[in-house]
Amino acid sequence: PGLPQHVTQRGNRRSQVFFEERDHELYLDLLGEAAVGSATEIWCYCLMPNHVHLVAVPSDK
Repeated sequence: PGLPQHVTQRGNRRSQVFFEERDHELYLDLLGEAAVGSATEIWCYCLMPNHVHLVAVPSDK
């Protein structure tokens, strides 16, 4: 807790997971909700066609 974590999420067999701009928007909306619900800060992210990189910091409280 309290330390930055590099998180990678990848599509099954490296399959594409984002197909349209609205897919990115939905992912970011859901990520924001999950971050708030788990008291986690998202410092940065990179959305690629078949994977995501995040730097997430879980609360130390």
